[in-house]
Amino acid sequence: MNFKKYYLETTLNMKTRLVVYDFDGTVADVPERPSDWNGSDWWGHPDSLSHPHYSGGVHDEVVASFKKDNADPNTDVILLTGRRGVIAHGVRNVLRNQGLQGKRVIPDTNLKAKDAHSAEIASGKDMHHDNHDHEEYYSGDHNYEPDYPKTFKGKPDASTIAHKLYVIKNKKMNNNIEVVEFWDDREDHAPEFIKLGLDLINQYGIENGGKLRSVIFHRVFAPRNIGGKATIVNIPIKKGMTY
Repeated sequence: MNFKKYYLETTLNMKTRLVVYDFDGTVADVPERPSDWNGSDWWGHPDSLSHPHYSGGVHDEVVASFKKDNADPNTDVILLTGRRGVIAHGVRNVLRNQGLQGKRVIPDTNLKAKDAHSAEIASGKDMHHDNHDHEEYYSGDHNYEPDYPKTFKGKPDASTIAHKLYVIKNKKMNNNIEVVEFWDDREDHAPEFIKLGLDLINQYGIENGGKLRSVIFHRVFAPRNIGGKATIVNIPIKKGMTY
């Protein structure tokens, strides 16, 4: 038995709170694709996270909450982004500049991604953190898991929301969780998180013999003015809510 792995998994399963942070528009104040940008795959390109398009700006209120959650020994904190592994090093660099050190989680079913990540660390393009504070999940890294959702054509569902729902429901939830919190900015994802919250309440809620007593969706709105503060609307998810 791998006792170190067993200890880490057992300790993680004892945590009573799960907090999930999105990256673009939530932690980082990253611009949409500029109209004069002529490349392809904006969200997978280094330009989207570098000068002159991006100056490293973040939403300070969200970063402060992220750090506070990382410091709580009872909280399991994850970064869950639609960004693909090809640009993970750029995302991780932005986080490191804010003092947020994470571990990228890649299952053994995706050896290509694991090898690429190891090569980036070896070359200095990315960094490994022995004492990481949170885990990071990038779109595409779990596509080869047997239970990953498929499209009607039998291919892995490449949508951001499919990736996020899969990680939360299949990798992070356990019977000890009492509080779940989502931080996200996308309007089209809000109904999905509300539905997910209701599903989790039905499956893990106190009324059904579980321990889950609270699910909160923190909707992040971009600052109205350059240099301003983001607006955060805290939405408790309750039975009977519509989405």
